[in-house]
Amino acid sequence: RGEGGLPRTRRLRGGMPCCAAPEGHRSGRRFMAAPHPSQTWSHATNSAAQLRIALGGGDGSAVSAIEADVRVDPGSGVPVMAHDPVGPRSLVDLTLEAFLDACAAHARPLHVKLDFKEARAVRLGLPLLAPRLAAFQKKGACVWLNADVLPGPGRRREPEGGGEGTHGPGLELVDASEFVNLGLALDPVPAFSLGWRCGLSSSDRYTMADMSAMQLLLERTGLLGQGFHADDMRNGPGASVVLAVWVRMALRDPKPLLELARALPTTQLLVWSASGDLPLSSQRALTVYTQLRPIASRVGYDLLVAKSRSCGPTYDFAEDAYEVLHSAVHAALSPGEVVGPGSVPSQVGKAPARSHQLGVKLA
Repeated sequence: RGEGGLPRTRRLRGGMPCCAAPEGHRSGRRFMAAPHPSQTWSHATNSAAQLRIALGGGDGSAVSAIEADVRVDPGSGVPVMAHDPVGPRSLVDLTLEAFLDACAAHARPLHVKLDFKEARAVRLGLPLLAPRLAAFQKKGACVWLNADVLPGPGRRREPEGGGEGTHGPGLELVDASEFVNLGLALDPVPAFSLGWRCGLSSSDRYTMADMSAMQLLLERTGLLGQGFHADDMRNGPGASVVLAVWVRMALRDPKPLLELARALPTTQLLVWSASGDLPLSSQRALTVYTQLRPIASRVGYDLLVAKSRSCGPTYDFAEDAYEVLHSAVHAALSPGEVVGPGSVPSQVGKAPARSHQLGVKLA
């Protein structure tokens, strides 16, 4: 067992974990190779204008990986790019099909992460992805399938795989078994990015119980294959797995994340900022880089960091103050309601112009 009590995966010669794998892992199926975790990300690329920038217009010329959210338009039944639930007043101008076609046809290889926000988006979206996977693989690009599959900090009362509508519109967890099985049915098999559903909380954080739940989930679904190897940047014959963690919770206690990474040596870690987060100060960004330095070769970052050193601490204070206020009001008035990251009210603010997405580790 590791220091914090997580059982290390017993390994055969050559590095293959001793755990049962689903039939797809044993049948010669092709798997997409995960790239190095250090990428320059375009985050929440959910509109045609944002996609044009990410594909090389404006300040998106250095982007190497694109993240976008997938939901279903209830009126048309078509998968679209949107972070929040789609309604009559939603401004949606980019379908999943158009998004994939533009990325796959781009002159240079672009890695793509699809963040599925609801179970129906998985069922309707993966059939659209299937015939386009070969084009991505031919260019050496990777596609990640991302979903929140476990309750986490600030959202612990939500059961795993609760189903659509269980927690209110747009708040349901994606069922892990269905998500993984549908992904493994694709050819080539994309990489998987799995995370915990998080909510605002002034005191919660990632715990060893969260890490144990994720390890058990990976074992149950057969995803503990021979994936990414940090020592020589190779990919083995198995599905690559990235574990996605919210930077605000990771900053509070990195020890459970370090322990999980040591227990699961073929996984990567991605530390992300939510689309509604205020930018981190450079000091806090450096803190998280330093905390995770022991596993630096396996960690990627998709962070919103303030360009101005003077503004950064102000943003940190505003985020902390709002989080404390939200937790107090929520506990007193709405014990059953859940608010997740990215739900900061407009008066607290979206990311101002003097900010940018960082995906490359600081030296």
